[in-house]
Amino acid sequence: MVHLIFFCHLSRHIWLASPWNIQTKALNCSNPLDGLKFLWSLEDNNSAASPVVDYQIILLFASILLDLLWKYKNSITHQGPRCDPSALFETIFQSNSSFFAPKLAAAAHSSRSWHPPPSGWIKINSDAAIGEDVAVICSVARDDLGSTLCCKSKRLGSSLPLFAEGLAVELAIEMACNARWPAGWPAVVFESDSKSFVEAINLRNSAAWIISSLVDNCLLKFSQIPFWTVLFAPRVCNSLVHNFARWSLSHVGDSFFYFVLPDLDVLES
Repeated sequence: MVHLIFFCHLSRHIWLASPWNIQTKALNCSNPLDGLKFLWSLEDNNSAASPVVDYQIILLFASILLDLLWKYKNSITHQGPRCDPSALFETIFQSNSSFFAPKLAAAAHSSRSWHPPPSGWIKINSDAAIGEDVAVICSVARDDLGSTLCCKSKRLGSSLPLFAEGLAVELAIEMACNARWPAGWPAVVFESDSKSFVEAINLRNSAAWIISSLVDNCLLKFSQIPFWTVLFAPRVCNSLVHNFARWSLSHVGDSFFYFVLPDLDVLES
């Protein structure tokens, strides 16, 4: 089992391509307990130069990896179809995201205010504000302590509300992909108060033709983020970015990016 999860050719490539860029080839691990100690040590060695490692996330990653590699091994043994490594890699991340999604959704639905993401995750809220001849889309990223990491606003021409809300979600995805880590933020919760667009993303389709291509674009960009989920957030849970968007209508030019906004929390009220 230890060889399969850490040392076989396929698992080594998957660990190296993971958000943590782990090289297992020289790992001194001869039994499952050594493997668990190694995974635990990754959380203790968090630094400002690499994505934050949360033990729950990485242990789940390892468990799903072991399960899928075992099935892949059995498939080859019994002359079944060979698995495309890239497809296996994508399945691992989809399984991780699917595991966390119900828990994150339950927390969001039971809250009457903004709720922080789990440890090791980032939450990005997005919203749009529509003026007479202009629209503004905004996104705000916060960590599990509720600290604001960065914000972005972008001015558009006149836009239909649903399309503008979708563009705001796309802006949030781009923010996550272009974050300070080389591979972006590895685990992100996206929240929007546009129930229609959130449902279109989660159902992988759209009944509204005006956002169908936008949904496809968002799903394509999500592939760059290992762990992600998109949730509907009522206005009361999305008030910071909502007020930021309203403020940006009269204060922001074409585009503006904030790394630090110490006074942004006043917009919460």
